[in-house]
Amino acid sequence: MSIKTSIQQSIILRPGQKAHMKQRKNRSFISLNNAVTIGIIARCHDQHTLEILSDFYAQLRREECNYRILLIIDKKQDIVNHYDYEKLFPGAILTLICINDYTFMGVPKKKVFAPFISSDFDLIFRIGLGASFELDTILLSTRARMYAGHDHPELPFIDFRITLEQDADLAALTRNLLIYMAKLDQDSTNKADSHTNDYRLF
Repeated sequence: MSIKTSIQQSIILRPGQKAHMKQRKNRSFISLNNAVTIGIIARCHDQHTLEILSDFYAQLRREECNYRILLIIDKKQDIVNHYDYEKLFPGAILTLICINDYTFMGVPKKKVFAPFISSDFDLIFRIGLGASFELDTILLSTRARMYAGHDHPELPFIDFRITLEQDADLAALTRNLLIYMAKLDQDSTNKADSHTNDYRLF
């Protein structure tokens, strides 16, 4: 582990996780049918990932809901055509974090993602496999009743967890999120008490 990575973990990420968990007083399980303000946060490395995210959003989308999407992309701001991304997420407010939107410590600049974290979300989907310093630094600045995503030991703040096979890809995560969130809608008994510390589907 490099010195930079060690500092990121010990000084920024772990204290951020503790503060985030301590401040979450409205933690509860919420179904898609009851969610009004929904967020999606993800790293987008390539066109294939973008297509997975766009398809996931299309299947989630309901006219009566408000959607905010934050994507971390591996491009510089000055070469990005925002419309190329916005057209894939119609009706959503989109924030893009580019490779020149970081501090020298690799932390995304808050002024760039401030519009995304200004909302009080009912539900945020973290679309990613395993930990990501850049992604999770932003996620820990958000406020949501429930977080849904990959079941991973480095992601203790995820409430609705999808356990996957070791070789599973991002499409498997989004597919299973849709399946099991739909089951939660269908069966109200699947709702967990707001004081539950963990909820794994498998």
